[in-house]
Amino acid sequence: MTSSRWRRAVVVGGAGAVGSWFRRGLHEHTDELITIDRRIPIDGHHVTSDIEALSSDAEARLRAADLIVWALPEDVTERVLPELASSWPAATLLVETLSVQSAIAARLRDAPCQVLGVNILFAPSLDAHGRGIALIDIRHGEAVEAMIAMLTKTGARLVRLAAEEHDRAMASVQALTHAAIIAFGTALRDHADIDRLLAVATPPHRMLLGLLARIATGPPEVYLDIQHANPYARDARRALAAAAAGLDPIGDGRAFTETLQSLGAWLGPAADVLAAECHARLAVNCE
Repeated sequence: MTSSRWRRAVVVGGAGAVGSWFRRGLHEHTDELITIDRRIPIDGHHVTSDIEALSSDAEARLRAADLIVWALPEDVTERVLPELASSWPAATLLVETLSVQSAIAARLRDAPCQVLGVNILFAPSLDAHGRGIALIDIRHGEAVEAMIAMLTKTGARLVRLAAEEHDRAMASVQALTHAAIIAFGTALRDHADIDRLLAVATPPHRMLLGLLARIATGPPEVYLDIQHANPYARDARRALAAAAAGLDPIGDGRAFTETLQSLGAWLGPAADVLAAECHARLAVNCE
C-alpha cells in the first residue's frame, strides 16, 4: 500500500448498504477489490461464503488482503472477527463498521493487524459531503492514516473518538433518537388511523411520520444493534420515558414554560441555526 491505495482489498458483507458504500469508494483506491458475502453484489469480483463457515477461497482472499472492510452486524462480528483478526499480519488494515465500539475495540486491541472503527452516521445511500463519520483508532499505523485520508476525500465531517466516548455519544445521537421516533409511532399505531392522521397532519407531524417510515422500512438488525448492543442505550431510554412522564403534572403552564425556556437556554446559539434548518426542511416538504 502507498498513500491511500491498496493492492488487495476485501469487503466482508459487501452486498449490504455499508459494505456497498465502501465498495463504491474503494474502486479508485485498490488494484483488486473482492466482496465476500452470502449474497451477490451488483458489480465487482465476488466470493460467496458464510463468514461463520469460510470457504477455502474466502479464507485465502482474507489472508492475502492488505485491507479488510468488515461490514457485518454486531452479533456475528463478536463471534467471528476477533479470532480471524488474530492471524492477520501487522501490515493489514482492518476497518470494522459497527455502531457500537466499546466491546469490539476491547477484543481487537491485541490483534496484530492495524484496526480502525468507522461508523457512518448517515444512510449510505446519501451523499457523504458534510455528513458525519465517527473514527475509532483501535490499533494505529500507517494504513489507518491512509484510510482516514481516503475518507477525507469524500467531503464527510470526520470525528475522532475513543470507543467509550463514541458509545456514550451514540446512546444520545442514535439510540435515544430512534427510541423517541419508535415510541411516537407505537403510540400512534395503538390509538389512531394512519389515513386520518395524514389527512390532518401538520408539517412537523408529517416530518416525524417520515422519520418513522424511514426506520420502519429499514433493516431491523441495524436498529436492533443500536438499541441492544450499546451499553448506554438503556439509560437513554429510561431518561426518555422519565421526560415524557414529567409532562403530566405541568398544571398551570408555568412549569411547561420553564421547561421550554430551559431547553432554549441549553441549545444556546445553536437554537436559531437549528430552527432555521428545520423551517427550511418543512417549507420544502410542504411545497
